[in-house]
Amino acid sequence: MMGSDFVPSRTYREWGFVSAEPTRARVVIKKKDGAWVVQNALGSRLSELVFMADDAVWRVGDTRDGSESAATKDSGKFPELDSRVRDRFSDSLRAEFTRPLKEGEFVARVEGQGFTPSGGLRLNHHDSDGLVRGEVER
Repeated sequence: MMGSDFVPSRTYREWGFVSAEPTRARVVIKKKDGAWVVQNALGSRLSELVFMADDAVWRVGDTRDGSESAATKDSGKFPELDSRVRDRFSDSLRAEFTRPLKEGEFVARVEGQGFTPSGGLRLNHHDSDGLVRGEVER
């Protein structure tokens, strides 16, 4: 069926855009009473974050943007990539997120739009999860 020069798609489509914008998004870790504390400044809620410090892997769970949480020593497992996320990534990208952490590196699962550049577009955001790999700030 065709109307007004538009043929509706019968397949699911995703749209994307690319832009580069400066950001102050970061993860800050500091020692407090012998334990690591993580400050979330990634621009959205952390579902979980795994980082390497003092030659050990540490983990924090649910942490709102702008708040901090105490980290617990961990076995070193990365945030799980469930099938709906895992199947969208290429083998090379999956390998990048699951390669061993070096001292000061982190992998985080974040909820929402976060610090992702919008290219100046005004968005009505519904829902999203993201993976971020980077270095902590001390």
